[in-house]
Amino acid sequence: VGWIVRALVHNTIGQLWLEVHPDSPLRAKLDYLVPVRNGFRPPDRRLSVEEFKVLDPACGSGHFLLGAFDLLMEMWREEHPNLPPWQIPALVLEHNLYGIDIDLRASQIAALALYLKARTAFEQLRGEDPSARFELRRINIVCADIRYRHRDGQTQDRFLQEFQDDPDLREIVRRILEDCSNAYEIGSLLRIRKPLEQLFQRRQMSRATPGQLSLLPRAEQLILSGALVQPAKRWTIEEIEDRLRAYLREAAEVHDMGSLLFGLDAERAVQLADLLTDRYDVVLMNPPYGAMPARCKEYAREHYPRTHRDYYAAFIEQAADLCKEGGYVGALTGRTFMFLKSFQRLREEILRRDALPEIVWDLGFNVLDEATARYAAFTLRKRWEGDGVEWQKHPVVFFHLTDWDWDEKREWFEQALADLRSGVGV
Repeated sequence: VGWIVRALVHNTIGQLWLEVHPDSPLRAKLDYLVPVRNGFRPPDRRLSVEEFKVLDPACGSGHFLLGAFDLLMEMWREEHPNLPPWQIPALVLEHNLYGIDIDLRASQIAALALYLKARTAFEQLRGEDPSARFELRRINIVCADIRYRHRDGQTQDRFLQEFQDDPDLREIVRRILEDCSNAYEIGSLLRIRKPLEQLFQRRQMSRATPGQLSLLPRAEQLILSGALVQPAKRWTIEEIEDRLRAYLREAAEVHDMGSLLFGLDAERAVQLADLLTDRYDVVLMNPPYGAMPARCKEYAREHYPRTHRDYYAAFIEQAADLCKEGGYVGALTGRTFMFLKSFQRLREEILRRDALPEIVWDLGFNVLDEATARYAAFTLRKRWEGDGVEWQKHPVVFFHLTDWDWDEKREWFEQALADLRSGVGV
């Protein structure tokens, strides 16, 4: 599956970077970049590598995030040529790569794999520099297996007392605890952005007068239309994390295991809420298939009325929502969404109004080890009001690879891509 990961990375992260940096030397290294010709007009916004975010909402052991690492390293080196190269591996993990998974073991493996990848790159780049230090402050992998062990009314009330001096902050924490109470079955499908956006806005309004707001930089002014106030969110989450650490220290000092276990789950809930209230330049994923857990199915029926009948379809809807305007979704999923009637609303609503397909690899069988499903990989471009696209006239590059086995799919794709670049067509 390595070539599929590379193709999706090149045609999402790489495509976005070249769009803003058309003369980038990175172009020569994107050997799987598919030429797309459509009328999509990207948003006019600066694309800085420090702020470039990639999310895998079902990261497993981290294949997509590992596949994105080297490309992001090159982007850092291009934009910051004076930065010591050995600093970049840690910066990629801290600023660019984010992952969520329900399974604790998978989350741990992903975090370890990213750490080893970055540490190996650091050792290769440190050279003879005596000041070189591998200083990694965080890895943005969150396990959604949140069960609030030892939770009872008294434990939660005692925890919320930590925030009694700030009613708005207390309400944010209470809402996060409530929304994440079933995260161990719902995971990245949690829909929590809108209610938390309103709470972040309310807290910002209570902290600043209109005169003070007018003095803020334009990017930090309160947006009254309902959009998330990123500065307010950032310092709110940091404050919650600071108070959580103090709570955990106190519980550990008095050996209060019930409060300690509850606090650790609460910390994980805050981290999950942080990731699911953000927006990403690229969302890459191989979401789960098959039947949803019972509680997840009930939740999806309410929050994903267009896609609740299939696990991976709901993930496509959520991925599009987590994307920034003009950003990309790159996914490896089942192929049934392309033709079954049960996916009609996904095709007619989400894949027209929300995110437009640009490239499709119809893969069929023999894609993942020990998996018997038929697969497809694809990229979607997140729409925005000024994109200038009529979906009826929006072309999609389609690679039909169902007739070949295993590595033959890669060979036929490479040949088709060479033909496409040379103008022969596919």
